[in-house]
Amino acid sequence: MLLLFVGCESQEIGNFDGEPIGKISIAHLKTLLKGNSYRISDDITIEGYVIANDLYSEYIKEIVIADQSGGIVIAIDEAQSATRFPISAHVTINCSGLQLGFVSGRVTLGERSNDGYRVERISQQNIARYILIDKDNPQSIKPKTVNIKEITSLMAGNFVAIKDVELEDAGKSWCDKNSTKDEYTDTIRYAKDKDTNKIGIYTSQHCDYSGETIPSGYGEICGIVETIGQQPVIRIIQHNIFFRK
Repeated sequence: MLLLFVGCESQEIGNFDGEPIGKISIAHLKTLLKGNSYRISDDITIEGYVIANDLYSEYIKEIVIADQSGGIVIAIDEAQSATRFPISAHVTINCSGLQLGFVSGRVTLGERSNDGYRVERISQQNIARYILIDKDNPQSIKPKTVNIKEITSLMAGNFVAIKDVELEDAGKSWCDKNSTKDEYTDTIRYAKDKDTNKIGIYTSQHCDYSGETIPSGYGEICGIVETIGQQPVIRIIQHNIFFRK
């Protein structure tokens, strides 16, 4: 599904403060968040591969990395993340000093805000301090194929694929237009399987394809599970929409 990236740079060296002593999975890291926010003080690292960035303007100033245990949003003050963090690039993050928290219902890793309670984007000057990027050894992370009825809010951050689904509102654009302004708005459409199980498909107004026509017929959608109003939805990444008439 994902294109491998072949880069001319091997690594962007991170200036880690000391030697990280513990590598944990992304799923393990997310369990550290017991309340609304958690500052990481232990010398721990996570590793993963980039599965989402701003290539199609799907994630603005954010990337999503994943390992075999799941994925997590990384908030970064980077206007062109697809260049610096291409799809399939390997990323190592030194988590010590960073903050976990909920941003728009998603577990997000970033810097600590001044008030100590919120997650802010990792600043330009600190990206290399916390993040090591290897572009020369890419690996494609494949989505886990699931049925709609299997998807729950507990799967938030996971990269999934649903197959043999039909999209409601075929023929309309992915995003609705604001009734008072000539611009698109964040929109949830619905996909249903042949047993009429449904799941919301979330599209950001900023996506390059927000005005494209929703395809008819049955097909496959790949994306990241998120929660909106405590309900699971799928957010398409890398424009992974494969439909047949």
